[in-house]
Amino acid sequence: MTAEANEFVPADAGPSEKGLATFSPSHPESLICMLICKCHPGSRLYKHGYTVPWNIKSKKKQHSKGSVAGFEFITLPEVSDDCPQRKREAIVIDCEMVEVTDGRREVAFITALDFLTGEILINHYIQPRSRVINWNSRYSGVVPSAMRAAVSAGYALTWDGARDRLCSYGDTETVLIGHALNNDLDVLGIVHLNIVDSCILTCDAVFPDLSSDKAQPRSWGLKTLTKDFLGYDIQTSRNGHSALEDAYATREVVTWCITHTDQLNEWAKQQRKIEDERQAEREKKAEEARKRKAAEAKKKEEEAKKKAKENGEESNWYESTYSPSLCSSIRPRLKIGLT
Repeated sequence: MTAEANEFVPADAGPSEKGLATFSPSHPESLICMLICKCHPGSRLYKHGYTVPWNIKSKKKQHSKGSVAGFEFITLPEVSDDCPQRKREAIVIDCEMVEVTDGRREVAFITALDFLTGEILINHYIQPRSRVINWNSRYSGVVPSAMRAAVSAGYALTWDGARDRLCSYGDTETVLIGHALNNDLDVLGIVHLNIVDSCILTCDAVFPDLSSDKAQPRSWGLKTLTKDFLGYDIQTSRNGHSALEDAYATREVVTWCITHTDQLNEWAKQQRKIEDERQAEREKKAEEARKRKAAEAKKKEEEAKKKAKENGEESNWYESTYSPSLCSSIRPRLKIGLT
């Protein structure tokens, strides 16, 4: 993501202003119903690394990679008829992170889209709370000069401000959408259960018999899914990722998955075949390695036996040439010679 691609975009700016693909579903109600049906069970979210209500208190004070302590996590507001602003039914989120002190990560840029309309709700820098030691610009696309400019111009949000802005658009019934969204929610310090994660969605298609409380064997990146499903490339810039580009790609990937089930199943079938072949190859290599190890062990054992046998023959030769009577006859002569 270039500095220009990560620049502040007004909330009312349309995706066409960035030259990004977008669409408006002809039947939003049915699309939302399909989306809700794809929300993952809490056990699956937990196994995928999400912070969930029943494990947040048992978490350590500080996450190993996240920067948010357990007591700082919040939930989106409860549903209320008194709310003056209509909440969005589904929001796509993508964040870019930087590394701060103690090897922790903090969010430095956030994009949030209305899933149904593609409207940009949030597209802002977020000023890190701690000292940045690695901007990870190659991946995050965030550079210090752009952050300073955003802060100076008043375009950068605070961490609390970003969460408040997100809470103004969603509530506990809002479906949050993302790719490996657990990473984004962890740095935002948000707990939510109505989740559709394109990473989990595609893994479940490839491994349909996997229990919801089991970790997935592997996952597919957003770049791969966008190319396979939509036929175009993302994340091609040498200057890093674009949160806006990734958010739109995630939106289209999820929409494709829930509206093209036959094609998704066919893709999943092909991926399972590839995975089965890879697994067979891994097992073959493991068996070959086991046989090599067994052969080497056998060779060492035979060499040890041969050496022991040779040592045994030398011992037998010594014993066969040893004569107590001869030694007793030599001993007096030695004494005479010494005297």
